[in-house]
Amino acid sequence: MQILKSKPIDRSILDCNRLSGKIKVTIKVCSKEDGIESYLHVGSGLFNITLDKIRVRYDDLTKLISEISKEITRDASSFVRIKNLPTIPGSSVKGNIRSRIELSFIPKDGKIRCCFIRSSPPRREPKKGEHGWRHHRIWKESLQFDRKSCDYTRDEKVCLVCNLFGTTGLQGLIFFDDFIGDFETKIVYLPHGEKIEVAPPGSRFIGEVTFVNLKPEELGLLLFGMGLRNKRIGKPVLFGKYKYRNDLPYNFGVVRYEIEKIELLKSLPELEGSTDEQVRKLLELALKAFDGELLDVDEVKILERL
Repeated sequence: MQILKSKPIDRSILDCNRLSGKIKVTIKVCSKEDGIESYLHVGSGLFNITLDKIRVRYDDLTKLISEISKEITRDASSFVRIKNLPTIPGSSVKGNIRSRIELSFIPKDGKIRCCFIRSSPPRREPKKGEHGWRHHRIWKESLQFDRKSCDYTRDEKVCLVCNLFGTTGLQGLIFFDDFIGDFETKIVYLPHGEKIEVAPPGSRFIGEVTFVNLKPEELGLLLFGMGLRNKRIGKPVLFGKYKYRNDLPYNFGVVRYEIEKIELLKSLPELEGSTDEQVRKLLELALKAFDGELLDVDEVKILERL
């Protein structure tokens, strides 16, 4: 199978024949009104510990460590925060959308539009309960193909997705702000005594996505990767830690991307109209340009059935 590659577009100029601008986006943690109630955890990797005052005679290091460990209490795993507000880092949003686009592409006539930024040879389908088995069941149609990562530093050519999102040695054409929330987080308890800080159902994170020098169908592909189809509010998609765990007392990682506004540096008559109309037109262009190459996978519904 051949990965279609070409020289990336010149990053040093603003091409007036292409689209540049920004999208104001909300990421909403799904609630009952969305048909599924979920929590979201995007971990900072940090947690607090509490150590009660103890007195141990320092004559045995092993004993000292053992006694201290008994008195340590681990607090909840923290949510990422910026200026003390719960935050989804732009890098996490970028990774979520990029991976969904990569996984959605399948070959056509023995050729495929994109690599996997983190490639590995196809392997047997994991058995139920093995690491990654849910991910593999959801995306098995695209995971069966070997797609080696682009190497721009060697080839100076890249696939469509690496051109849009960047790769080693090549800056992307799409840039993601951090998405900031303004709500009270909660602490939930998981099996085995684990505590995590979460965004509760209905929580919203607001941010912007900036883009330069995109073709209309490429901007439509970006919206496709957010889970949008024919209007500005996308279908539920998976995001964050625990998103594949359906064996927990709560649903985790089910969100919707909502487009608040698309602002183009140079307006185009064919893209005028309401935000819903703009989204629909851009998606139509993407689906036409990549006809027969994109899977429309409902990852949330498939996960519910596993």
